[in-house]
Amino acid sequence: MPSGVAGRFGAVVSAAAAGAESVSGVLMPVLH
Repeated sequence: MPSGVAGRFGAVVSAAAAGAESVSGVLMPVLH
């Protein structure tokens, strides 16, 4: 796998993880 593709994939994964974390951080107080 080219390093550019790996870096882009890593950025997408980290961005998705950060987005899920922020969404859960917003939803948890609402659900509880």
